[in-house]
Amino acid sequence: LRTLCEQVYFYYAQASGICIKGSLSTSVYRKTMRLSAAGRDGGTTGEVLNHMQLDAQRVGDLMLFINVLWSGVLQTLGYMALLYYYIGWAAIGGFAIMVFLVPLQKYFFKVIAALRGDQMKLTDRRVKLQNEALSGVKILKLNAWEDPTREEVEGVRGEEIKKGEKIANVNAVNMSIMNTGPTLVALAAFGIYAGIMKKPMVPEVIFPALTLFSLLRFPVMFYPRCLSLCADAIVALRRLQKYFLLPEAA
Repeated sequence: LRTLCEQVYFYYAQASGICIKGSLSTSVYRKTMRLSAAGRDGGTTGEVLNHMQLDAQRVGDLMLFINVLWSGVLQTLGYMALLYYYIGWAAIGGFAIMVFLVPLQKYFFKVIAALRGDQMKLTDRRVKLQNEALSGVKILKLNAWEDPTREEVEGVRGEEIKKGEKIANVNAVNMSIMNTGPTLVALAAFGIYAGIMKKPMVPEVIFPALTLFSLLRFPVMFYPRCLSLCADAIVALRRLQKYFLLPEAA
């Protein structure tokens, strides 16, 4: 029953993400058709393509994990309550480790959002240069500007890749910390249970507790992924909002 319910949820979440992506892409296209002359100066062809493809995709991708924002918290609290039933106050030691990880997640969230915003600016600049080169290819060939144009595009692309590498590295550090979170929680809890509370490590307590720590791994692992997607979606929505507010023709 659980598997059936989860598959139905993921199906509708994925379908809603696809619908949102299609709606945003269509809205950007319709907005482009209604822009005034002043509005067209506020967005290049490359930026419009990025809005229709990258920004719409990132907002749609969030739908698959957005419910983890609240369900992950509820699962964590429920598992911690059961752990308290089995190992008593020793569960508080594990909970303290998890509380310590929350501000760490907030810091990673801000860093990823800032890096993603910088990367999108570089992406817009690169696509703009490529479109200008293709639209003015005759002038470019006539003046033998191929090499300078290529070097400029490659330079912007190199900066864009560096930003992408930083985002990947921050995500890797974030995931590695959160993946070790359940192990650290279990270590702290059992250390307090056996070392400070002097309780015996009996199977009827240890195995249920280990099972609960294993279940605790799911919300802890997916929460950073959800926060990363939220950061990308917020940046994309801000870019889309700025574009949708451009003046239209009367």
